[in-house]
Amino acid sequence: MEARPGTREGGLALSPALWTTAQTAARMAFDSPADYAANDLFGRQGALHVPVRIDCGTGDSFERAVRTYVAGFPKRPAGGFETGGHDMSYWRRLAPAHIAFLTDALYR
Repeated sequence: MEARPGTREGGLALSPALWTTAQTAARMAFDSPADYAANDLFGRQGALHVPVRIDCGTGDSFERAVRTYVAGFPKRPAGGFETGGHDMSYWRRLAPAHIAFLTDALYR
């Protein structure tokens, strides 16, 4: 994803639901292994040429896959891993940091 000239862009993910293989994906997440392969995000991190922030709780069932995804970036994205789960309490706690990140990416 290339930033368009004259624009400000950024991407963020809060507790992203990621699976490292088609076999470990939730049954309804992809139509088939071919659908997973066509839409798999792993190995594509270097194509993101915009500021990125990714956060995931250490109690989130997706933590391992998210750590694998984050490790695939040429430059570690903003955000990180801290206590929390895949739940509203964690998301609310991180929301101000996500709003600040987007504000910075889009308006400064």
